[in-house]
Amino acid sequence: ISGSMDTEILNTAVGVVRSLPNVTGTVYYATTCIVGSQSIRDPIAPPDITGGTDMGAVCDSLADDVLICVTDGETPWPSRPIIAVIVDKGAVVSAGWRR
Repeated sequence: ISGSMDTEILNTAVGVVRSLPNVTGTVYYATTCIVGSQSIRDPIAPPDITGGTDMGAVCDSLADDVLICVTDGETPWPSRPIIAVIVDKGAVVSAGWRR
């Protein structure tokens, strides 16, 4: 989860991920590196983080088989395939990241 998103957006995004059947795993909070983590099923409790986010570097650093990247879309993208959940209040996100 991108460090630039507020609590309301985080709760909405994680709610979407939790609604998927049989989802288990870890929520990672990130800026330019992982700064915290918790179970996907626990109440959302993001650490107090600010600053830019490089979800590409973070996703590339993880060994998980499937990654669901929750972001506002304003980030470099990883070299590996991911599932992106792009959330933001009214933002226009460039389609250039799609592969």
